[in-house]
Amino acid sequence: MYRLKMTSKGHDIYYSNIVFLTIRPAFDEKISILGNPVKDKLTLRFNENQNTMDIKIYDLAGRIISDLNLRKVKINDIISIPLNISMSPGIYVAEVNNGTERLTCKFVKQ
Repeated sequence: MYRLKMTSKGHDIYYSNIVFLTIRPAFDEKISILGNPVKDKLTLRFNENQNTMDIKIYDLAGRIISDLNLRKVKINDIISIPLNISMSPGIYVAEVNNGTERLTCKFVKQ
């Protein structure tokens, strides 16, 4: 719960309405990247059961480097995605979409 305490120039004090916040699980609580920075493969550990999952890897220019569709992902499954040899070292974005939410994270390729 949060609310703001506001003081006017005349030193009058006002309080905002109380706001209730729900904290969403962080990306790394659902999916973890193992071994970041990566060399020749991106390794992900899944911390949730999923029926289907699309994984896309983008470069910073927004081009799709890799696209993979997974079925029946279980808790603690570890998936290794081989990276293209022609990928230059740098920063990339992994996007994971399970149909209801889209999660993104950055990783470094050496």
